[in-house]
Amino acid sequence: MNYIKWAESKIINFKWYDIGLIKLSVFFFALLIAKLCPEVLGFHWGLYLVAGLVLALPVYWKMLTA
Repeated sequence: MNYIKWAESKIINFKWYDIGLIKLSVFFFALLIAKLCPEVLGFHWGLYLVAGLVLALPVYWKMLTA
């Protein structure tokens, strides 16, 4: 069993708040990266917007076509 199938079998047991906790941990990890590497904050805001939209597209695509 590869890692992806293993992870998908485990995520079934997650509750809604577990997903929220994962998102919060990613948010605080991003804050840590910004604190330790301030050059990252110097990028144009549009780059962050485009990256966020591109990364969200597969999730929205699956949600709307399912």
